[in-house]
Amino acid sequence: MALRQRNSSGILVNMQWKISNYVNTTVFFVSVFQYITIAFVFSMGKPFRKPISTNYLFLAVLIVLYLSTLFLMLFPNSSLDTFFEETVTNNHRLWNWLRRVYCPSASLAKHKRLHQELQNDPSWPPVSMSEAPRHPVQ
Repeated sequence: MALRQRNSSGILVNMQWKISNYVNTTVFFVSVFQYITIAFVFSMGKPFRKPISTNYLFLAVLIVLYLSTLFLMLFPNSSLDTFFEETVTNNHRLWNWLRRVYCPSASLAKHKRLHQELQNDPSWPPVSMSEAPRHPVQ
């Protein structure tokens, strides 16, 4: 996509955006703005919590996130893109570390073991009426 912008001497020049996939970029920005909006909407508290205006740190974080995302969207920077691609996307050490920290296989193994124990337990599920809670029929 070519953009026209004035340089320091006032002459219009063409700028090129180097976006490898417009669909992914669009989905990313839409989802980020949705996350920020959802964080704001679901943080309002009446009648259970204080109003959002009393939480200054949260408001500041939301504003910084919104402005930084807006800046990234309106003023793409190739060096910033390269930084994110190298540190996040192609960083195998980071992904391996995240896989170790949030290891779903351990919880899945625990779930399978618990399922097997319940399958082998003859007293599960309780079927007698004396063990089941009784609720009055309305």
